Amino acid sequence: MPKVDLKKDIHDVLEDRIPIWEAIQPTKYDNLSILGSTSALSGTDTVLKGNLNPFKLRDALVSVDKEFDFILIDNQAFENALTISSISACYRPNDVVLIPVKIDSGGIEGLYTTG
Repeated sequence: MPKVDLKKDIHDVLEDRIPIWEAIQPTKYDNLSILGSTSALSGTDTVLKGNLNPFKLRDALVSVDKEFDFILIDNQAFENALTISSISACYRPNDVVLIPVKIDSGGIEGLYTTG
């Protein structure tokens, strides 16, 4: 897959530099747009932790969610402020969160909660 040089991405949105519409890019496919990320997103995790607003992504998506039938969010495979923000963006009754786990004793134990 060829590398795309993004001028604006999700880190710009989450750090309040631009509105989400400026970062959404059309693709060569009809009815498919992408809000990409670059390596700059790694620093955004620290910014979000300092901001203490887990709803940053939700707030950004609310302004565009009526324009899209589906919004897919892909995250790293570990817990950080970006992941928490993404999970918090899924709040409506029909929203779905898929969390893959490694099939080993540690991954299976993580599926169970106490309380």
